[in-house]
Amino acid sequence: MSELFTKVIRAEKSWLSFDFKSFILYRDLLFLMVRREFVSKYKQTLLGPLWFVIQPVLMAMVFVFLFSETMHVPTDGIPPVLFYFSGIVIWNFLSSSLGAISLSMLHHAELCKKVYFPRLFLPVSQLFSSFFALLIQMGVLLILYLYYYFTSDSPTFFSNGKVLLLPVGLFQLAMLSLGVGTWIAGLTSRYRDFHHLTQLGLTLWMYASPISYSLKLVSEKWKWLVLANPVSPVILSIRAALFGTEGLSLRIQLGSLGVSFLICLTGLLFFNRVQRNFIDTV
Repeated sequence: MSELFTKVIRAEKSWLSFDFKSFILYRDLLFLMVRREFVSKYKQTLLGPLWFVIQPVLMAMVFVFLFSETMHVPTDGIPPVLFYFSGIVIWNFLSSSLGAISLSMLHHAELCKKVYFPRLFLPVSQLFSSFFALLIQMGVLLILYLYYYFTSDSPTFFSNGKVLLLPVGLFQLAMLSLGVGTWIAGLTSRYRDFHHLTQLGLTLWMYASPISYSLKLVSEKWKWLVLANPVSPVILSIRAALFGTEGLSLRIQLGSLGVSFLICLTGLLFFNRVQRNFIDTV
């Protein structure tokens, strides 16, 4: 009879396995972690969530002055404010979520030592927190979008059925952020050098992405190099969905989606392996 009351606790068989049931069992904890990350960013500030709007608006104004008014950089027939603001919003989500995910293990090391919870909640909560900020900024973009729609004499760039593909671009952007972020998070837990390289890498990555310039300005000789950047097809696809600009071929889009999925999958697997002995190395 004693065997009926014996429970055998075993370690996970492999780091290749994911405990997806934890997302259901601990869903309340995940919600609290997402809420905490979102609220804590601008807690005890005068403007609060307005900072989510102020930062991209000011950056867009600077971009319009430098690139459009001063350097006369073409924007594919899109009003400069919409062109630059859309690129900044997309990049802000990528950089903020990637930066937060990369440091999630280090910032919550003490919590990990005291209580058990699915460690994958750390990067996922950072991703969802950044996604809520993205929704706020997309709301501002929608207001600007409608303003130009009703005030423009010939709003030809609004006649666009590709807008239905916008969720696909945002989902791909989320996969890319989660994948690169978890790779850096796992490496940073062992080698602190990657923390310093992350900010430098994000700065270089931004200038290598078509945020402040059109792909038409890139010569055919180097266009392949720009498209090899995994975030470039995402930005171009989202702009095509929003404004009806010339999109990329289906082959490039599917290839970019496959690369983003591969980066996300390998990043999650690497994170799952590192988190098993994270407390011993932090």
